[in-house]
Amino acid sequence: MAHWVIIGSSRGIGFEFCKQIVARGDSVSATVRGDISRASNLWTLAGSSDQGAQGACRLLECDVTSETSINRFTQDLALIHGPQTSLDFVVINAGILKYPNFIQRLC
Repeated sequence: MAHWVIIGSSRGIGFEFCKQIVARGDSVSATVRGDISRASNLWTLAGSSDQGAQGACRLLECDVTSETSINRFTQDLALIHGPQTSLDFVVINAGILKYPNFIQRLC
């Protein structure tokens, strides 16, 4: 069983990654920006017992715009999985788009 970390999992492609990873029998640490209690789809997935998936998805907070949040996330990950645990895959599905941006200048 592989362990995945998906940064940016609350919706869209990140959430779909989590669903498919859990469905294939792997475990995932899924991150959301801000308050994790608002990630209702992920909470449903994390509590799912379909195909023995219960406990295969863990939710963590990580805001990629905040160094403090990133440090807390890495500490939480180490506490959950232990300091010697290796990760098999990491998907960074979070981005930052600030306005005005380069694309607006081209138009």
